[in-house]
Amino acid sequence: RDLHSFPTRRSSDLKDRDDDHYLSVDLDLQMRESKDLAMVSRRHGRLQEALLAYFADHNAKEMRSGSGRAHMKRDLLARANQVLGGRCRAVFVSNLIVQ
Repeated sequence: RDLHSFPTRRSSDLKDRDDDHYLSVDLDLQMRESKDLAMVSRRHGRLQEALLAYFADHNAKEMRSGSGRAHMKRDLLARANQVLGGRCRAVFVSNLIVQ
C-alpha cells in the first residue's frame, strides 16, 4: 500500500491572540509509489516539523471552518511535498481536535 499513517497527536498551539487553543491531529499521507514510504521514515523529523509549523500560523476559527479545512489539506500537501520531493499524492486528515 502507498498510504503512510502519520500520527501527530501532540498539543500544538494555534495562532490566537486572546485565547489559548491547541490542536491534536492525525494525518495519513498517500505516496505516489509504495517505495516512497521509506523516504517518509527517513525524513520523519523534518516532515513533522514542517507540518506542525503550519498550525502555528493559523487560528482555531480557521481550523474549524469547512473552507479552512480544505485550505489546510492543500497547504499540508504542499509542505509535505517540499520535504518529500513531490512524492506525496494526498494528505488525509483522520482525526482533528481543536480546543
